[in-house]
Amino acid sequence: MSLFQDYSCHIIYRKSGKLEESFESSGIVRNSSRNTFQIKDQSQEDSIRIRLKQLSDQELNLERFEVRFKDPQGRFFPGQHGIRLFQHGYHSWSQCQVVGARDRDLQSRFQWKHDMDENPETPFPSRMPGRLHSLVSRGLFHSEGVVSLVSDSGKMIFLGQAEVGSQHVRYRVQLNPSDGSLKELRIIWDFNGERTVSHSIIPLAVVRGFRSQETQQDFFGFIDKSFNEISRDLPDPPNRSANFTGWCSWYHYYTGITEENLSHNLMLLKAREVKLDVFQIDDGYQKNIGDWLETNKKFPRGLGPLVKESKKAGYRAGVWFAPFLARPDADLIKKHPELLLRSPSGRPVRALINPNWGGKTYALDVTHPLFLEYIAEVTRHFVNLGFTYLKLDFLFTPYFRGRYHSMDTSGSMRLRKALETIRKAAGKKTFLLGCGCPLYPSIGIVDGQRVSMDVNHMWEKPLLGKLLGDRNFPALRPALQNNLLRSFMHQRLWLNDPDCLMLRNRETELTDAQIRLSAVIMTLVGGMILISDDLQLLDGPRFEWLEKILEINKKCSAKTSIPLAGLHNPFPLGAYNPAGYLGIWNPTDKPARIELPLPEGLSMGDLKRRVDLFDGQLIPWTVAKEGISISMAPYESFFTKLS
Repeated sequence: MSLFQDYSCHIIYRKSGKLEESFESSGIVRNSSRNTFQIKDQSQEDSIRIRLKQLSDQELNLERFEVRFKDPQGRFFPGQHGIRLFQHGYHSWSQCQVVGARDRDLQSRFQWKHDMDENPETPFPSRMPGRLHSLVSRGLFHSEGVVSLVSDSGKMIFLGQAEVGSQHVRYRVQLNPSDGSLKELRIIWDFNGERTVSHSIIPLAVVRGFRSQETQQDFFGFIDKSFNEISRDLPDPPNRSANFTGWCSWYHYYTGITEENLSHNLMLLKAREVKLDVFQIDDGYQKNIGDWLETNKKFPRGLGPLVKESKKAGYRAGVWFAPFLARPDADLIKKHPELLLRSPSGRPVRALINPNWGGKTYALDVTHPLFLEYIAEVTRHFVNLGFTYLKLDFLFTPYFRGRYHSMDTSGSMRLRKALETIRKAAGKKTFLLGCGCPLYPSIGIVDGQRVSMDVNHMWEKPLLGKLLGDRNFPALRPALQNNLLRSFMHQRLWLNDPDCLMLRNRETELTDAQIRLSAVIMTLVGGMILISDDLQLLDGPRFEWLEKILEINKKCSAKTSIPLAGLHNPFPLGAYNPAGYLGIWNPTDKPARIELPLPEGLSMGDLKRRVDLFDGQLIPWTVAKEGISISMAPYESFFTKLS
């Protein structure tokens, strides 16, 4: 049976107010109800391929296009109940989770925080005014880019954006809270107000679908295999590598970096002969946000001397910047106020509030020719200084609404054009890391991509994060959860960046067990490893840990890991890396009996008499046909090689 059948098509746009038109229900080519648009629907059994043509002779602003399935329960899950879904986040920091029909989609209580961390087009899932979590509808979710659903009997489907495309794709899913049946499913293409004219031809990003062929297939194994099929048609990163390692200044010094403390850490790395790829300078060197060509008073000689020191020590030089942001008092804005993105009323569009920078920071018009010239100049400036690793942060603002210089663009088009400009100026050999970035437009441009919210020197989010109702607030536990749940992207689109690993046991709220657990997961799941400690705080045993982590990560990073026991646990209880490594852990503050299924392709004999890679002790688990069982202390973890 074809996966994609029995749906209606709807176009939502603005002409004089907000309008919606549906399309005739049959035929490959058909017109909308007011003959404003025509679609050519060439969808197949496992893919939706639609092309829009504007028939109206007036300028229009597109909001979104929707495919609404008429009977999603009968189409995808006939006779099935107890459905759970993998909800994928919007950009680097956005939370990923597995949810059920009684759960709620708890977005931030504040609109400005929501727009910073999640899709600004995604509505708050409540029919009542205000953003109170207690009023959020149960079972109503939006998933971004990809989504996967599984019934209580094991039937699964996966839907995913299958090309970079010119629109962002999301999925509106409503589960019936009473029995977990599939009440509603929509596929939505966001245009973000893109202006179109008569006879415009607009292809929609292709969406592909997969259904499980085996009733006993592992849910995350199914997601991994489905996305692997999609990734075959997506562009490769310019610099494909097995792994990437380094040191980053952020999680100890934050904006308090100086030439002296950076040089001191570089000296310690060299003295310890730590083998890393990059020494990365983070936020705190620049004159102002937006003024990247000059350093502040803490760096009177500029960054050139540190670049030379890094190279002399055997490391690539890396630097952080936020190309799409500016403070209102930046020299750039004083000289070129036209570069500020403005609302329809003419007010600057606020990107975020950051106390480290003095408060409000604004979005730039990334379509303005002068901006594109400036950001190319900034990029060449860093490359000419000798930086071959650029961390690009806060990349979400091109999806904000505003009066752009080029209004005939969607958020996806704006972001990709700006990133292409940076890549061209940086050259093919410079490593680009995306952060705070909506994912699809960066595919084929960046080499690494952050896949979690910021880590932190605390396990759970602090009081401020709770007051904001912010599920994306920096904390180690949700960051590790995201790294596990997004492992299917690693080595297919880019190197996954799990954010930094902190190994220090001083000047931190993390326990030794939590630090070790983070080291196990980041090593096992592969991806980039960047430590972020003042190296004076690491003793000999921690440097031994680091040496072991770097050695094993080289092997694990070449493969894509599969999370284990994550369907009914918010935080998966283990992961298997096909390079032959297995991890198991208790991510809670209470002792627990942890049970894992045998990873696909492994037998009982593969797991017997295995020792932990960190302490060399025999792992006291019980192995049976059903899987692994072990009693574990709070935050305890084991990590072993199977072959």
